[in-house]
Amino acid sequence: MGNMEEFIVARAREHLMYSGSRDAKVSGAGIVVRTGRKWRAAEAVQQAETRLKHKAILGSVTQGRAGLGSLTANRYDLASGRERQRLVQEEVRASVEEERSSRAVAMRQQGAWMKWEQAMERNVTWKDIWTWNPQRIRFLIQGVYDILPSPSNLYTWGRVETPACPLCSKPGTLEHILSSCSKALGEGRYWWRHDQVLKSIAEAISKGIKDSRYRQATAKAIHFVKEGQRPEKTSKSCSAGLLSTARDWVMSVDLERQLKIPQHIIQSTLRPDIILFPQEKQTRSSTIVLGI
Repeated sequence: MGNMEEFIVARAREHLMYSGSRDAKVSGAGIVVRTGRKWRAAEAVQQAETRLKHKAILGSVTQGRAGLGSLTANRYDLASGRERQRLVQEEVRASVEEERSSRAVAMRQQGAWMKWEQAMERNVTWKDIWTWNPQRIRFLIQGVYDILPSPSNLYTWGRVETPACPLCSKPGTLEHILSSCSKALGEGRYWWRHDQVLKSIAEAISKGIKDSRYRQATAKAIHFVKEGQRPEKTSKSCSAGLLSTARDWVMSVDLERQLKIPQHIIQSTLRPDIILFPQEKQTRSSTIVLGI
């Protein structure tokens, strides 16, 4: 849908360039932008302009707990030239997003992610896509849209005779397979998966501790510039973050044992997955808990 969205906005931009041209011959030529049979750029632009005019009549609508007049927006009736074209393009993009959301809500299974609450937003960049294993990307996309080959989905697709979980005979939905099977929990399968992720994180932190011993901690300072002077060019330094603040970090990982927070740090009954603290200056510590 991303490519389609960019195509629609690009064709709307092209229509605006022709219709809003300063050359009277170009603007009055009635040039029609070719887009296909299902969608017309002129109709989309007209609809966007109508919506913008309606928003101009309503004014800035306050959202949340913001006070009256705290939110300002560029009004279409007061804009001109490129600013007006930009507002129309943004409105066209917003209409495409609304249509996409309405389609997702109408899908019972593939649109279930629209009903998620308190879910952490994940930003997958092009760099991640190029570096990740294709199977990982495939699992991520299929997991979001609930089309992984779970027993329930395989039964819906006619691949198996029963939708039950092969371990406990309960409905084998994706949620059940990933985190709700009582027999898998009793056999330690979820703990094994948890420990595999924990090992990878611990190895990365251990490598970071070794590398930080050869780096100097860089203090963040604000350089003030007097009036009439130009700021001096400074070289960007790479900071090692928290690990660069000490050279004697001690890391404890909860693998195959009951890890507890040391009493000399704080008295607590919590059981973190990783504890990280400096051996000499024991005033600072960090704990990590996995949500897997």
